[in-house]
Amino acid sequence: MEQDLLSGDLSLRAGGYHLIVLSEVLPHLSMWDLEALLPKFARALAPEGRLLANGFLTEKGYTPDRLATQAAPSLWSTFYSRAELSALSERAGLALVSDVSCVDYERTHLPAEAWPPTPWYENWASGHNLFAHGSGRAPIELRWLEYKKLPL
Repeated sequence: MEQDLLSGDLSLRAGGYHLIVLSEVLPHLSMWDLEALLPKFARALAPEGRLLANGFLTEKGYTPDRLATQAAPSLWSTFYSRAELSALSERAGLALVSDVSCVDYERTHLPAEAWPPTPWYENWASGHNLFAHGSGRAPIELRWLEYKKLPL
C-alpha cells in the first residue's frame, strides 16, 4: 500500500493487519508525527499483531544538543531516546518485544555479496552521517524495533 502517512486521509482497517513494517520511515518523522501515527498503527493491528520499524535511538547517557536535534532530519537521521519512544509506544498500546542493531542484524542475515546494501548504508545506520566520530561510536544508531499490540 502506498499512502501519505502524515495526511489526515491515512486509512488503515482497524484490527486488519497482523504485521506492519516501517522500514526507514522513523528517521524522517518528528516526535509529534510519531505521536500521532503510533496510535493509528496500533488500532490497525490485529490482537497480538506486530509493528516492525527501524529508527535511530540514542545511546544511554547521551543528551543531544540543539544543533544535533535540528540537523538530524536534514540527514534522514531523526533520533529518539528510548524513554521517549517507550512513553509514546505505551500510550499507543504497544509493548517493545525486541531492539537490535540494524547493522549487526543485516550484516549477519544478508548474503556476503549483498553486504553492505549500499556504499553509504553502514556509515548512515551507525549514526556517522550526523556525528563524524571517525572509527568511534556515534551516540545514535539505527535499530530494528519490534512491538506487540497490547490487549485492550
